Amino acid sequence: MTRAKSRNHKSHIISESHEHGIILETREIFLHGHFTESDEDPGVEYRSANRFLKNVKILESESSDTIIVHQHSPGGDWNSGMVMYDIVKNSSCPFVFVCHGLAASMGSIVPQAAHEKGYRITMPNCDWLIHDGSIDTGDMTMRQFNSYHGYMDAMRKHMLEIYSEVCSASGPKFKDMKHGSVKNFIRRKLQSKEDWWLTATEAVEHGFADGIYGSSGYESIGGMFE
Repeated sequence: MTRAKSRNHKSHIISESHEHGIILETREIFLHGHFTESDEDPGVEYRSANRFLKNVKILESESSDTIIVHQHSPGGDWNSGMVMYDIVKNSSCPFVFVCHGLAASMGSIVPQAAHEKGYRITMPNCDWLIHDGSIDTGDMTMRQFNSYHGYMDAMRKHMLEIYSEVCSASGPKFKDMKHGSVKNFIRRKLQSKEDWWLTATEAVEHGFADGIYGSSGYESIGGMFE
């Protein structure tokens, strides 16, 4: 490859990753909030969910090889997050989620979809936040609020089931506990703490992540599938 072609190729990769959040050659996706003029990260919402959905389908059309997802997320919208969760859960490709900086709220749920046929990796300085989330009642009528409250309760039960399933299966802290006991432990944590913060080490101990990047067995992403 000539120097000019090499430069154009590199320029294409840079443009691809920044504009579309994907590198086709290495099958990497960058999952983060949509960039806006505001300084506040919108987190998980419809734009990031739709982009993620498209990028996964593009890579699936190429092959069934592993997809690497680099995530940095302060959380966000439940429904948009479940779009991401479902596409990973039902994909023909294995996934490696690499969580950077912050895996909060919905950002701690989406990586759990990779539990059965992939890996959930946390960077050493990535913090994790587990909580029930928040709601915006807006201009709801009382009857609408009552209906929405029931929906939120079902959402919390679904969230608890996702957490307890993966923590029961992979959390060293829970190796001698049954699934029901693990679920009760997490439920009590969420009831006693409005925000349950965990370090990378604690996230692994409780089963929210499989390992810390750079630790034994997780020195490189490629080595995980050898």
